[in-house]
Amino acid sequence: MMRLPSAALGLMAWVWVGGLHAASTDPAPPAENRPLASEASHDLERLGDLLLNSGAAIGEGAEPAMKQQSVKCELGKLDGMSVRRLVGCGSATMITFPADPSLKLVRFEIDPGDAKISGGTRAEFQDLYKAHNGEENWYRFSDALPRDFPVPNNRVVLAQWHEYVAGDGNALRPPLAHRLINGQFVVTLWNSTLYAESKGDGDGLTLFREPKFELGVFHEYVYRILWSPDEKGLVTGWRRTKCLLVKATCETGAWEKFIDYKGPIGYSDIGGYYFKYGLYTTHKFDQPMIEYALDYARGPTANSVNAVGALFQN
Repeated sequence: MMRLPSAALGLMAWVWVGGLHAASTDPAPPAENRPLASEASHDLERLGDLLLNSGAAIGEGAEPAMKQQSVKCELGKLDGMSVRRLVGCGSATMITFPADPSLKLVRFEIDPGDAKISGGTRAEFQDLYKAHNGEENWYRFSDALPRDFPVPNNRVVLAQWHEYVAGDGNALRPPLAHRLINGQFVVTLWNSTLYAESKGDGDGLTLFREPKFELGVFHEYVYRILWSPDEKGLVTGWRRTKCLLVKATCETGAWEKFIDYKGPIGYSDIGGYYFKYGLYTTHKFDQPMIEYALDYARGPTANSVNAVGALFQN
């Protein structure tokens, strides 16, 4: 089964880090505001219908104008990203539209029979940028799970910020992560105190829990993170639902602040932090899992990820 690469490619047109955005002084408009060529609009509408109804059917019935390439076996690499957490040709597929080169979409997939990487089943992209304690970073990304995603009795990580362990130390727990736990969307946080008290067991501090995660639509997130293992740390998160393409029958939702945390995040004596997204689980599952991603951006300010407006200043 063909798989599409992830969000790194579909980054909004802000600052590209080898295919990803890093920081831009003249940000391009978000994907949902870009004018679409008629050919690209036609293909995206077909793609949107496939995504909403069956992730497994994404490669079927696609017009030649919709190009699919394996990240691992055809593209080989992505600027600014590590793709070593892909086990096979179908782990990540890049979808592009020759009629509109600015539109890029990635499809991640993990299967029960996939070989394990670092103790888990995964298909992820890793941003090679390393953030450090005392540094402020902004992130923006979008992801979607198809309507037929196997929710019951499954635990999977959709995005996570992880630490670089100094020297030969053991890996800790991700300071921040998006998790889908039996259909609930959960954002969790770890820091030095939580890790010491629990010895790394459990899910850490829950910053947000949504009883039922909506499938078949894109969820867009903006995060402001001040990395600090003491009380100077902070995490602010905004989110909205968005359309895969611009059309009259689909309305992009309003932004809402859903996380406003002030306190320790991360650890002392580490080599820094990095972001990765895609699919990852250490739990047993019996059906393939698929995720779509687009529009990933990272930078030092709200403007660098095109997070404009008073909402992002509060």
